[in-house]
Amino acid sequence: MRSRRTPRCPGCWLPSALCLCAELPRLAVRTRVVVAMHRREAVTSSNTGRIAARVLDGASVRVRGLARDREIDPEPLPLGRRLVLFPAA
Repeated sequence: MRSRRTPRCPGCWLPSALCLCAELPRLAVRTRVVVAMHRREAVTSSNTGRIAARVLDGASVRVRGLARDREIDPEPLPLGRRLVLFPAA
């Protein structure tokens, strides 16, 4: 059972004792990468989107589903061509 009291790294979200941030390579890419994740996924240590964003230069993470009030708009995704990578058949 996971404890909410376990101190976690703010970068990779793994428990501080298992932090990978110092070991992650940095990769220069020509494509802008924006990882869009649901608010529930953002707090799990098993998400690879957060780690991918730390590896790719210029990548960012946008957490969706935080605002319960529909009048509050989350930060918009960038304009332009969008491609979705989703691990499913």
